[in-house]
Amino acid sequence: MSCIISVLRRWNKSSYLLVPLYYALNCSFSEHFYLQLITNINCTKFLGLIIDSTLSWKDHVREITPKLNKAFYVIRTLTFLRSPEVLRMVYFSYFHFIMLYGIIFWGNSHHSVNIFKIQKRIIRIITNSNR
Repeated sequence: MSCIISVLRRWNKSSYLLVPLYYALNCSFSEHFYLQLITNINCTKFLGLIIDSTLSWKDHVREITPKLNKAFYVIRTLTFLRSPEVLRMVYFSYFHFIMLYGIIFWGNSHHSVNIFKIQKRIIRIITNSNR
């Protein structure tokens, strides 16, 4: 242990950095290093966003598209029963809420075109306009 402390003191003096020795004393030092295989994965879900290894956002867009299509169906079925103000409220509470989450990351992806097409269809339904 005294050997480690002397090495740390020399390193502190030579590098002009101060590492408190009580941090070093609380660390466990081992002479054995075990090789662990780190697996490569294609995508992972982190905070509700599906991040793939190439950052193409294809998997994330693929996951939220059915949710947004359900919102489209709900708004389309409510068209004949409700006013545009109610449809607008449903749009912002259901569709916009899902679409907006993480859009700063995946919005510039070329896969997001499908999401924006669904959004355009919903806006056309709410405003009762055709192409």
